[in-house]
Amino acid sequence: MPATVTEVPYLEPGRNTELSKEEAAAVNARIEAMRKLLKSPNSAARYRIEIRFLRKRSTWKPTLGVMSFWESAGALHGGGSTKLYICRSCRLGDNRGCGAFLPDLVNTGTSLICPSCGTLWKPEEVTGELVFNNTMQHWAEYIYHYYKKLNHNCDICLKHSDDDIRELAVKEQERQRGGELLGRMRSKRIQYVYPLANIIKDIQGGADIVTRFRAFLTA
Repeated sequence: MPATVTEVPYLEPGRNTELSKEEAAAVNARIEAMRKLLKSPNSAARYRIEIRFLRKRSTWKPTLGVMSFWESAGALHGGGSTKLYICRSCRLGDNRGCGAFLPDLVNTGTSLICPSCGTLWKPEEVTGELVFNNTMQHWAEYIYHYYKKLNHNCDICLKHSDDDIRELAVKEQERQRGGELLGRMRSKRIQYVYPLANIIKDIQGGADIVTRFRAFLTA
């Protein structure tokens, strides 16, 4: 299986959270198509960006976490989700690869061929997950970076460590309710989701997308 990479990919953090005219135009160009797609009762975002925090969040200090990327088969032909990999070496200091996403269809089991640059990879050579130790602001900026690379067609999913204050509050509530069954059910599902439909509504309402991503991470 492709390896996990522990590194920070190239991206300049600390950007202004306001979109440039070009970025705003790119987002707005997607809105109408996405809005039409979401009118269908069976529609779903094609991709999912998943973030799992490995320790308790801080609103101002860096928080360690893992980011992964998934293609939702339910948006295409039903079934489960498949993991996306990145045309980028998982070895630190190895600058091979163009950074494009590698869909499951290019994975033969013994090799992957990037549809963008044509690089031939062994499965264990490519980047499967990204590990960051970022502030919430920088987490939001990285999410936006990859949201754009996935054509503005993503749900954002968030999982917390067991010692996160929100996780502890929910567990305490379940304990008070005698919620053993609730706890078992809860452990089998994605905990928090910012669905594409809500992202589009917020953007249409004038919200800045990076600011909304940060609010989602810190809520």
